[in-house]
Amino acid sequence: MFLIAVYEERQEVCGFIRKHIEEYAFHTNLICRTLWMSRFPSEEKRAEFFPQVRFALISLDMPDAQRMAEEIYSGSRDCRIVFFSRVDCELASLLAVRPIGYFRCPDGTGCPWTLSELIPAVMADIRMHAGSFAIENRDGLYILRSDSILYFQSELKNVSIQCEKLPAIVLVRKLSEIQKHLTEQQLGDAFIRIHQSYIVNKAHIRYLDKRSHWVELSNGERLPVSDSKYEAVRSVLKNTA
Repeated sequence: MFLIAVYEERQEVCGFIRKHIEEYAFHTNLICRTLWMSRFPSEEKRAEFFPQVRFALISLDMPDAQRMAEEIYSGSRDCRIVFFSRVDCELASLLAVRPIGYFRCPDGTGCPWTLSELIPAVMADIRMHAGSFAIENRDGLYILRSDSILYFQSELKNVSIQCEKLPAIVLVRKLSEIQKHLTEQQLGDAFIRIHQSYIVNKAHIRYLDKRSHWVELSNGERLPVSDSKYEAVRSVLKNTA
């Protein structure tokens, strides 16, 4: 799931943003969700959602706009943040969150900034840089933070993607296809095939058991390591540490 955050309370502006997000998602088959915020969320909500935010549109006319940007950026360092406001604003204090854009957005629906151009540009930037894994399925296109992926698991004719803080995503794919996609997207070194049924994110491996041949992940799960792959896995993890 690709999460977009919007911090704005004016309904006409929210409607304008919603229209362009939905149009882009429809034309590109993107699986995405929008987090609409008209007030500063609770600590629990921030902890749950902010690490998943990939693209944020923040109105500087809203209270706590700077704090909102800092919290989102703190939770998701590769998030693309765009600010907008009805009047010119001083932006120097906002540079710490590395915004990629700022636009004037007056009252009413006649916004001079073009979301139809902005959204594709942001998405292209996200997909171009390392750290994102994109894959198309029958239901749409998924763009995931690679560091949020725990492992890929082969299940009959499907592959499930297990991520932190997200439900499993089921793809109609073979595990060999996933391995090929990881290599093509320059993520091959970040993942390792430990078993006929598993490709695991090396960054989430916390322990390798040499007697029973399994790995323990950062979330406490244990996955089997096949006997034929154990030495290769051990060697790779030893050299990575």
